[in-house]
Amino acid sequence: MTPEGQGHARIPAPPVALLDEVFAAPVGVLATVHQRAHPVTDAIKARPDVELVTVTRENRDGLSEVLSERFIRRWRSTGRA
Repeated sequence: MTPEGQGHARIPAPPVALLDEVFAAPVGVLATVHQRAHPVTDAIKARPDVELVTVTRENRDGLSEVLSERFIRRWRSTGRA
């Protein structure tokens, strides 16, 4: 948040630049991002290689197993998670 409590938090440039490297790496990435609009997270969510999973009260308890299975299937099919 800005000092006035309005607007978006500013993310320093170096960490933002590192995000491109992280998501371009040949490994699976599990990340959480907020749903509201923000240039950085909007760019991540718009990537064609990103799968978005919304966490709800109904699904949150089983997500660790579901996501683990997805990573394992991907690792088995590609040799990398």
